[in-house]
Amino acid sequence: MRAMSRIGGGWTTLLFVLGTAACSSDSTGSAVCPAGSLCALHETLFVVGSVQDSAHAPLATVPVSADAYIGFCGSANLAEYIPKPAGGTSDSAGRYSFGIQPQRERTGVCLRLRAIHGTDTIATDTGGLDFIPPPSAPETLTVNFVFP
Repeated sequence: MRAMSRIGGGWTTLLFVLGTAACSSDSTGSAVCPAGSLCALHETLFVVGSVQDSAHAPLATVPVSADAYIGFCGSANLAEYIPKPAGGTSDSAGRYSFGIQPQRERTGVCLRLRAIHGTDTIATDTGGLDFIPPPSAPETLTVNFVFP
């Protein structure tokens, strides 16, 4: 929103920014992207893949979720770097996709993806990821699940 104001005999343009904050840094120097800020308007990591049975037939309505950990996926330190819930559900063709908006910058993150079909659960770990909040370029991680 712009406003014109007459100050000291000349015209001055005042620019007002309403409603959102920009990205900033926390006390450790990591980039921070608070919810509702301008930098939080898009995902920077897309997780895509398929869910199938052992005969490679697609499985529909299978929930796939993601959790982030600092360092390795077995650690007790669950990283609160991604908003919850992070996940999606497979469609009739067995495909799923969802986006993740990291809340702060972090290198060496382990992402654990979990698919649940009936009483069976498959988890897969992907380590060494770098979480970079917007406005970084989006990355895509592909993980396929095959249930026995």
